Amino acid sequence: MRVGLIVSTAMVALAAASPAHAQADVRRYDIEAQDLAAALRRFAAISGREVVASAELVAGKRSGGVRGQYVPDDALAQLLAGTGLRVELVEGAFVLRPFD
Repeated sequence: MRVGLIVSTAMVALAAASPAHAQADVRRYDIEAQDLAAALRRFAAISGREVVASAELVAGKRSGGVRGQYVPDDALAQLLAGTGLRVELVEGAFVLRPFD
C-alpha cells in the first residue's frame, strides 16, 4: 500500500540528515490524535517525505497527534510518542522500527 505511507517488511541501512536542510524545512502540522497509520499518511502529505513501516508494526497503534510548526523529524517524533516505535532516516525516507 502506498499513499504517503509505504508498507514494507524490508529493512534498509541507516543514513544521516543534513542539519542545514532540516532547519530550512519547517512546516505547519495540524494532525489530530488518531490511528497511527492515518496520522503517518497525513504527516507524509504535509512533510512531502516517505514513511516506511510494516503493516504489523503500526497495527492497533494510536498517535497523540501534533500541532504547530516543526521540522519533519520533530513532528514525527511527536506523532510516535508513546507508540513504542523509533525512526531512522534512510536515504531520505523515515523508516519506523520497534525500540530494541
